[in-house]
Amino acid sequence: MEDGINESRLVLLKIPLSEKLNPGLFEQTEENEFKFKGNMFDVVKSERHQDTTWYWCVWDKDETALEKAFEEEKRRTSSQEGKNPDDIMKAFLKLLFIHTTELTLILPVKDAVTVNSIRIKKNSDLSFTPPSPPPKLAMSAD
Repeated sequence: MEDGINESRLVLLKIPLSEKLNPGLFEQTEENEFKFKGNMFDVVKSERHQDTTWYWCVWDKDETALEKAFEEEKRRTSSQEGKNPDDIMKAFLKLLFIHTTELTLILPVKDAVTVNSIRIKKNSDLSFTPPSPPPKLAMSAD
């Protein structure tokens, strides 16, 4: 195709207007992107055929997996009223694929804090000190 998309990756979805009006089934997330039956799709081309829209699109498997993980975490945390804030922070960091056990904040923190198994260090613990005076800019003849 003209945009460099391999035609074998395209999926043709024929979605009736009645399904597009059902927010639990169809949700337009961006101009050329929608969620249909829990799956995310990037639209390459669309045509209107009476009360049905034909979408030639690419199934975005990565965004679908991320969206499902986010929805599951949102459902899980909202179902547990009064949940421990440490658990919420840990689940959020897992969702973002942060696998470290120590984070260093640039913002001032009164003392080092441990949130569940994640240690947050105050900025005075930073091992990096910027050079003084700062390095000079070297210009290249190339």
